[in-house]
Amino acid sequence: MFTRITHYAMENSSEQEENDNKYLKLNDISAYKTSFHLSNKIWEIAIKWKNFEKDTIGKQFVGSIDSVSANIAENQSIGSLSTPMTI
Repeated sequence: MFTRITHYAMENSSEQEENDNKYLKLNDISAYKTSFHLSNKIWEIAIKWKNFEKDTIGKQFVGSIDSVSANIAENQSIGSLSTPMTI
């Protein structure tokens, strides 16, 4: 299962273990798990709709609910970088 997004490769496995203990794993965040399961449920419902419903509201509904868990995952990955980001 998906645990944590990293943007760099660690050379030392003991360093990786130490860093893994510093951050929450993505699956430990209840908001992520809830939104992920909700997203899957919405997909199961919307896939059964007729073409008109899928094209009008279905795509927007599925896209918006998918973005919730994606935004949580993105935020988690940014927060777990070992080097500071410059924007």
